[in-house]
Parts: sequence; C-alpha cells; structure tokens
Amino acid sequence: MANKSSQLLSSNDKDLCPTHCEEKLSVYCWTCKTCICHRCALFGGTHTNHSFKQLELVYETHLSQVKEEVSQLRTRLVELVGFVSDVEQNVEVVRSAKDEKVREIRNAVELMVSRLDAQLKVKLISLMRQKNALTLETEQLEHLLQEIEHQLNSCSRSQLISKSPE
Repeated sequence: MANKSSQLLSSNDKDLCPTHCEEKLSVYCWTCKTCICHRCALFGGTHTNHSFKQLELVYETHLSQVKEEVSQLRTRLVELVGFVSDVEQNVEVVRSAKDEKVREIRNAVELMVSRLDAQLKVKLISLMRQKNALTLETEQLEHLLQEIEHQLNSCSRSQLISKSPE
C-alpha cells in the first residue's frame, strides 16, 4: 500500500505547474498542445484567446486511445506468433517431405543395384559356362595335338598313312 501511495505522490509531484509550482496541472491548452494550471489559463497572459479543455477529459481520451492501440498491438502480436508457428510447421513439413524423397530415392537406387547385381550374376554364369566350354575344348585340342605329335615322332610312314582317317 505504501508503494502505491508513493507512486501516486511522485506522479502528483510531476503534475505540478512549472510556472506556479504549488498549482496542479488541470487544464489542457489545445492551441499550444500543453498541460497548464488554471492560473496560467486565466491570468498567465501567454494563453489569452486559446482553446482549453479539462485535463482529466483529455487524459481519459488519450488513455482510451493508448489502450485501444495496445489492444491492437496485442492482437497483432498474437497474429505474428501464429504466423511464426505456421512457418515452423511449414519448415517441418518441408523437411519431412525432403526426408521422404531421400528415402524413396535410396529405395529406388537399392532396387536398381539389386537388379544390376542379378543381371550381372546371370551374365557371369553364362560367361563362366562359355569359359569352361572353351577351356575344355582347349584341353582336348592340346591333348589331340600332343597325340598327333607323338604319333608323328613315333610312328612309321605307313602307320601314319593308315591313321590318316582318324
């Protein structure tokens, strides 16, 4: 309670007229756009023929405008927080979509690699069969050549002529 009364006192101290130090500011001069005391308004001479309004009414109007602007600012703040939340959600959606696409691409690549491996295996089996057949034929030819050379070296002319059909 003492804190609130000291705030009121300090606020009231600030609402004293700089010209008439003991007088409270109670009038608003529309012409000068300044707060003055009733003595400045009536007897000061500097505000002759000016337009005045009761300071309390001007304050209430001003306070109402400030509160309305504060309300609009709070509404805008809520909007902005919502927008930030929406952007964060969009960021998460984009990241998730990217991760999903990466998974799809990896799966597609793995499937392609698997198919290539299967094709390679089939081709290697075919090539190995060809190689084995060629190796077998090569061995048979070498064996035949050795046999022919052996007969050329060891058989007589007549024996060679007789083995000619073989």
